[in-house]
Amino acid sequence: MHIGDGLQLAGIIGLAALGTMLLVVGALGSGIVLLAVTAVWFWRLYRTAE
Repeated sequence: MHIGDGLQLAGIIGLAALGTMLLVVGALGSGIVLLAVTAVWFWRLYRTAE
């Protein structure tokens, strides 16, 4: 794992946490969008690691 991968993973975790927090406080639209962006980013990172 390169340093860039670690930074991207930290960004993914941060966005997932922020999206989950927004869902919990009731900002459904923003929370869903952030979680969707996080899922796509994670999937692209996962696919390039293969």
